Amino acid sequence: MAMMAITAAGQAQLEHLNRGVVAVKNGSNTFVSWRVLGTDGDDVTFDLLRDGTVLQSGLTVSNVSVSGGSDNSQYQV
Repeated sequence: MAMMAITAAGQAQLEHLNRGVVAVKNGSNTFVSWRVLGTDGDDVTFDLLRDGTVLQSGLTVSNVSVSGGSDNSQYQV
């Protein structure tokens, strides 16, 4: 459940956030995590890319462990 402030006009005040993707290398695997935003629908899915190549698509979770990649790999959701 998302927490949000309500203004005097009765509108929700939301911050301008991006997915905040974080990748942590752990041996031969990399743990990748990202934000689920309060404006996302219940049926939102995500595509995970490494260095511009789709690794997984249609993800319904906000974190995953993937194999491969290098210390310099770039991840996007």
